[in-house]
Amino acid sequence: MSIATMKRRTLLQSGAGLGLAMTVGIDSAANAQGLKSLDLATPGGILNNYIKLLGSLRESNVYVAFSGTLWGMAPDRVPEALCGFGGLARHQWNPKGQSYRRKSFDVGYFSDLESGEPIDTMVNPFTGETVEPFHYKYGGGEQLFTEAGLSAISGEGDTQEAKPYDLDWQSLGNQIWLTEGGGGEFPSPLPRETWPRESSGDAFRFASETTYSSTVDQLANPELTQADYTLFWSSVLSWEPWLLMDGKPGFVMWRGVGAKLRSYQDAPRPLLSYIEKEQSNYFDKADPWEGVVRNFDRFKAMRKPAS
Repeated sequence: MSIATMKRRTLLQSGAGLGLAMTVGIDSAANAQGLKSLDLATPGGILNNYIKLLGSLRESNVYVAFSGTLWGMAPDRVPEALCGFGGLARHQWNPKGQSYRRKSFDVGYFSDLESGEPIDTMVNPFTGETVEPFHYKYGGGEQLFTEAGLSAISGEGDTQEAKPYDLDWQSLGNQIWLTEGGGGEFPSPLPRETWPRESSGDAFRFASETTYSSTVDQLANPELTQADYTLFWSSVLSWEPWLLMDGKPGFVMWRGVGAKLRSYQDAPRPLLSYIEKEQSNYFDKADPWEGVVRNFDRFKAMRKPAS
């Protein structure tokens, strides 16, 4: 069976004035089954379908529950499942004319591989040492989605230059997938001189890819302002600092699945119980915390260098 593919490249099309271009390779039979009913060739159509899938075309809080396994990878070692994780993301979508703003807040925990319950200690199988997982909470930043691309909005309200989308759409019958990803590096937020056991070295490196799975019927239905999705997510990055790897070579891989929820109350009860305990205003306040919260900043504020 053929699979239809439409990959949106980061090319500038002369005369478009929008910094958008689409290269298309479509099998005609598969296209007749799925992608033909969607506008994925014009800037407005790309934006409309992207927002309808990721979030909502009208003002709304969109909740995404996710869970998975944290893996450790080191040279000359079989990969090890370190622990599980679970979390809930809250995305506040706010349309403004032909643009959309998103403000996100994530709360989650590391968990026991068997029970799925949050854990405060575990044995690092690479070192045999008991370590304390640093449960995560981050977000508060705002992003702007327009036909020109994606921009970050600073705390002062300044908007960065839009980065054109690079979206990979695939369909098979009524099923449709959107995949996006990227990677890079930045100077280590935990310098080796002051955090010798926690530091990843001079740089912190990362790469991630997320696939959203939905249906053509939902995206093509003009009466719906958002489409359901299931997500599949992988992220490879330098060692988590709480693993206390002492600068040893290797990395971790987050591998998770999740779904957009119709209501936050559809999230797993253990996850809701954790959030009620750790961030009791998460569902009640427009902003459950002030400013932008980053995990590395929290780690440096709440932990001391291990001896």
